[in-house]
Amino acid sequence: WVKLNSGLWALWNWRIFEVPSNPNQSAISGASSSASNHSPTTAGAAVASRAMESQGCRAAAVLAGSWLSCMVGALQEDAVLENISWAAEDAQGNGSSEHAFFSLDYQHVQVPFEITLWIMLASLAKIGFHLYNKLPSVVPESCLLIFVGLIMGGIIYGLNDRSPPVMDSDIFFLYLLPPIVLDAGYFMPSRPFFENIGTILLYAVVGTIWNVFGIGFSLYGICQVKAFRLQDVSLLHNLLFGSLIAAVDPVAVLAVFEEIHVNEKLHILVFGESLLNDAVTVVLYKLFRSFCEMPTIKSVDVFAGVGKFFVVGLGGVLVGLSFGFTAAFTTRFTKDIRVIEPLFVFLYSYLSYLTAEMFHLSGIVAIISCAMGMKRYVEANISLKSHTTVKYFMKMWSSVSDTLIFIFLGVSTIGENHEWNWPYICFTVIFCLLWRALGREIVALAFSSVLLFMGVGNEIPLAERVLCPSILSSFPALPAV
Repeated sequence: WVKLNSGLWALWNWRIFEVPSNPNQSAISGASSSASNHSPTTAGAAVASRAMESQGCRAAAVLAGSWLSCMVGALQEDAVLENISWAAEDAQGNGSSEHAFFSLDYQHVQVPFEITLWIMLASLAKIGFHLYNKLPSVVPESCLLIFVGLIMGGIIYGLNDRSPPVMDSDIFFLYLLPPIVLDAGYFMPSRPFFENIGTILLYAVVGTIWNVFGIGFSLYGICQVKAFRLQDVSLLHNLLFGSLIAAVDPVAVLAVFEEIHVNEKLHILVFGESLLNDAVTVVLYKLFRSFCEMPTIKSVDVFAGVGKFFVVGLGGVLVGLSFGFTAAFTTRFTKDIRVIEPLFVFLYSYLSYLTAEMFHLSGIVAIISCAMGMKRYVEANISLKSHTTVKYFMKMWSSVSDTLIFIFLGVSTIGENHEWNWPYICFTVIFCLLWRALGREIVALAFSSVLLFMGVGNEIPLAERVLCPSILSSFPALPAV
């Protein structure tokens, strides 16, 4: 457009549209004025016109050609600009723009952006709880996190008018659960644990099996009452449900123990039992789940399931110890490169969990065994700075994972895909307390009371109950009463 205006101005000065009285003089004067005031192209035309003073018609023709070339160039540039604008509009239609100063492409960063927001929410929630010193002592932190999840789930449900999204089971078992178990196994006091290993295994293995079958058979008896309309729920489904709720995670109790400095034996009994019963419940859950998927169950399948129970547990121990000793051997050669020592601790422990899961063994038992082995031998090889890094990063990773799990427990509570049967719920709570009370080891009365009432349902039942929709579809619907 600049060239076009320059050409029009030159034509006006040289009066091409009029018939001059002296064409040569008009052309010369027009050329000189335009050469002094306008574009180099017009100045070039003026120089040519001076050389052709006696040829006015030829000067006019040259000026006309110059003006036409200016118009053609301007039109070509305009066409190029239009093509660029069209390309930008097409690119914006496809979700991005190469020529825009500002554009929005949320899909490109959606997954990491939302993960970061959830972690930020979990961290801010923990900060808010501890701003008031009396609040965590009155209400357990896990309950407060569930309440935050309920609020978030209600907001999401109100805005979208549909059930909030729930994390996938693979995300839970492969990314959130390992750091929690690793932190518990790595910082568990080894000597008191092995001194009381018999009692711990009695509670974790025998006691958990006792609770599963006791709760399952009791609920099956309740289902036979016609007034409750639960006859469609079979014994196998009740045992599956019993395996979901048998495990406990005494988070609040352990926090109180640390504050009041209780007896060391009581602390290790509660801590060790809560750590190992997770592995037992996962094995029992997978066993009953496989039975639910079978058309018929034979006696051979039952004996195979019992044998698999021990193979899964012992296999996890062997896998974990092998990776723990490998980590100890590797860290003997890191004296000249201390910066990668914490990396080996996390890599070998995580590989032990994944390897056990790959062979359908107990990943929880594997990572606990690996952590306890590394705690004893790896710390002798790594530097003090590496040990500090491992400690704080492991605590941070475990705390964030635990917080996210309880928040999503509250989020998943809000929605439409729930079925309520109040008799079934009330009797479940009663039988949980009853069978735990009947299955006590002969210990001091104070110990037994704490072991009876410790803990709330932990993350393992959450993942098995909420995050596995395939098995829920096979569970009979509970009629509302």
